[in-house]
Amino acid sequence: MPDNNSRFHLRSILLFLFTLFCFLHVSGSSNRYPQPEFETGYEIPAASVVSPKSTTVSGSGTAERRIDIITLLAVLSAAAYAIYIKRSRTLIFIIAVISLFWFGFYRKGCVCAVGSLQNVVLSFLDSTYVLPVGILAFFVIPLITALILGRIFCSAVCPLGAIQELVIIRPVHLPVWLNRILGFIPALYLAAACTGVYTGTGFLICRYDPFVSLFRMSGQMPMIIFGLTMLGAGTVIARPYCRFLCPYSVLLKLASGVSRNRLSITKKECVPCGLCAPACPVQAINPPADAHAINMRIRSFIIIAAITPVIIALCGWGLGFAEPFFSSLHPSVRLHTLLSREAEKGDGLMSLETQTYQVSGANPVTLAAEVETVRRRAARALRITGWLLGLYISLRSLMFLRSAGSTRYEADPSECVQCGRCFEYCPRK
Repeated sequence: MPDNNSRFHLRSILLFLFTLFCFLHVSGSSNRYPQPEFETGYEIPAASVVSPKSTTVSGSGTAERRIDIITLLAVLSAAAYAIYIKRSRTLIFIIAVISLFWFGFYRKGCVCAVGSLQNVVLSFLDSTYVLPVGILAFFVIPLITALILGRIFCSAVCPLGAIQELVIIRPVHLPVWLNRILGFIPALYLAAACTGVYTGTGFLICRYDPFVSLFRMSGQMPMIIFGLTMLGAGTVIARPYCRFLCPYSVLLKLASGVSRNRLSITKKECVPCGLCAPACPVQAINPPADAHAINMRIRSFIIIAAITPVIIALCGWGLGFAEPFFSSLHPSVRLHTLLSREAEKGDGLMSLETQTYQVSGANPVTLAAEVETVRRRAARALRITGWLLGLYISLRSLMFLRSAGSTRYEADPSECVQCGRCFEYCPRK
């Protein structure tokens, strides 16, 4: 058994050095001071941002994307071997480091399976948009793998999960009720992302990715602070982004929940020692329930199944109230709001955005019509995504009640990220 104190100090030192490295490199590339103003008429040229890797249809971009797909398949196969054949936590850790280096720092976090779902949604909404094969592969392959073998992608392949896995030092368990409530936030995030694509607001998942600034060593300071804060919280709350924010995990949980070959506790070999449950950092192992608790969960299962239509209707109705907020994220809506606000003041002071709009000679009627279209599309999208959100809440609640209503230790297949930490604590291996 390794020395826990030595391991704790070593991981603390590595985490401190990694955080310092990211902060120095990333903050050094952002504008921390206002640019000088010149009286000679000289204008500072706009900075050009080069795409991390080419995604062109032909040429080297295609070859690079093929390499990415082959690497994805290879790393997924290696992770499956480490989990199901070797049952080695050390090997899983090594694969996570390789994935973080390749898909994270070398490929700059793009293409990312988490962000690819926005491209897939856009391909359904816009007939003129051609979905690249590489993006489609990164969206489909992890889901197929989860459907067959569980969330192997989360264990050591996803760079967002890998960077969080490396900083876990002493994870604490949240109260069960809080853990379940926070677990529904990714579904809300997914609804917001789909609404953003439908209304033309943009790719919200990519815009608010907490780790892409660290991978690319550049970015806005608020996102840098957000990413470092997420890593800092991840030292004691394991994988906070994976569990409480990642919208792609919504699909992975559903696929893994119906998988028949996922990682589980062997019934014949298990001696109910209880060492695996506290060892799981993401609280995916449910302890045995007594007869009273099982009866309560059976009744709750029946009640939730019966009121599922009501839950769906309420979520669709409730999410409709968020239309003003989601509409305000669209640039045309923000511009229209700014113009109206300045017109109401009547002091003649105009912002740079207003001056630019007036110089462009755009028609205010056209802008108002566009704003009305955005708001109408946002209301429609929120209503539909609200219905889907209600269905997801019902399904996830039913899946939890089913996995938690057991007389022995049971791993929740939808929550287990197959990190392999429980391997070290099981006396029967």
